[in-house]
Amino acid sequence: MAVEKEARIKLVFDGSQATQGVKETGRSLTELNQGLELAKKGFEVFRTSFEGVVKLIDAGQKFDELNTAFNALYGATGALSGDGIPKLRSAVGGLISDVDLLKEANLAAQAGLKPDQFLALEKAADNLGDVVGKNTKEALGELTQALASGNDRALKQYGILIDNAKAEDAFAKKLGVTKDQLNELGKAQAVREAFFEKLPALMKNAGQGVETVGDTFQRLGVSLENATTAVGHIINNL
Repeated sequence: MAVEKEARIKLVFDGSQATQGVKETGRSLTELNQGLELAKKGFEVFRTSFEGVVKLIDAGQKFDELNTAFNALYGATGALSGDGIPKLRSAVGGLISDVDLLKEANLAAQAGLKPDQFLALEKAADNLGDVVGKNTKEALGELTQALASGNDRALKQYGILIDNAKAEDAFAKKLGVTKDQLNELGKAQAVREAFFEKLPALMKNAGQGVETVGDTFQRLGVSLENATTAVGHIINNL
């Protein structure tokens, strides 16, 4: 009888220990899962932070490359000599990021536009863009591309009509040659010169650009983008 009671007690005790062991194992697994979840979140934070730093570095590197080219093309002399970026910003009222401005400025310089001509084109982009329902960035990009290639058709969407034959005749006379002697580069330059002759009248007809709520938000976005670029520039030059 005593042996049977002892065995029963032993079974109950062993069962209690087994139950406690299961509970402890379950608790350990829960804690392990929680630990893994925390580690996963920590890794996600690290990955996101790392990707953010990479983006900053890329933005800074892109800016540095464009700015180096800009200084070589436009920064030595003329209206954009010295620190030309504030002048580029001012011409478009802060509506286009530094990186995008440098891209367009470098394209314009390679096409032969003078610094003062590009500044005039920037100022025109806002007004002419309003006329056809396009924002300043779109207008500047399309106008710069059109002038770089001498594409008078692209200018027509902004109400800019250029008589190619007349423009080529005028430019050829300036060079002391005939229109037929102009190559493609000469013809493109003829379109550019005709455009800038028309620009004052175009600006007068277009009137002042209209300030909108969208412009305010656009400036905010541009400011944030420029701040990101500035931080990336600092990291790249540490």
